[in-house]
Amino acid sequence: MGGREGLIDTAVKTAETGYIQRRLIKALEDVMVKYDGTVRTSKNQVIQFLYGEDGMAGEHIEDLKIPLINMDNQTIEDKCNFLPVNKNISELEQILTKCMNNETARLIVQDATVTFKLKEEVSQILKDREDLRSVILKG
Repeated sequence: MGGREGLIDTAVKTAETGYIQRRLIKALEDVMVKYDGTVRTSKNQVIQFLYGEDGMAGEHIEDLKIPLINMDNQTIEDKCNFLPVNKNISELEQILTKCMNNETARLIVQDATVTFKLKEEVSQILKDREDLRSVILKG
C-alpha cells in the first residue's frame, strides 16, 4: 500500500508544482529588465532598482580567455595545422605517427580528400579568428 501512496503523492505534487509554475510565469510575463538595470512591468512600474538585487549580471561574472584572438597566422599554423606546410610525404607520416599508428598516418597523407579537409579546417580557424576580432568582439 505504501508504494502506491508514494506514486499518487508524487503525481499530485508534480501537477501542483506545474500549476504553480504556470501561474508564476503568467504573472511575470510582462516583467523585463530595462537598459538602465531596473526591473519594470509593461506599464513601466519599477519592481527592482537593480536586477538580481546585487547588481551582478551573470554574463559578466565569468572571465573567458580566447587565446585565438591574439594569435598570428604562423602561430595558428603551428598549433592547428595537422599537416604542416612545406613537408614531403615521409616527413608528414613521421609527424603523424607520434599520435597514431603507421597505417592510419599513411592513409591520411595519401588521401587527397582528407588532406583537403584538414587544410580547410585551418582556413576555417583563421576565418573564425577574424570573425571574433571584427564582428563578435568589436574593439
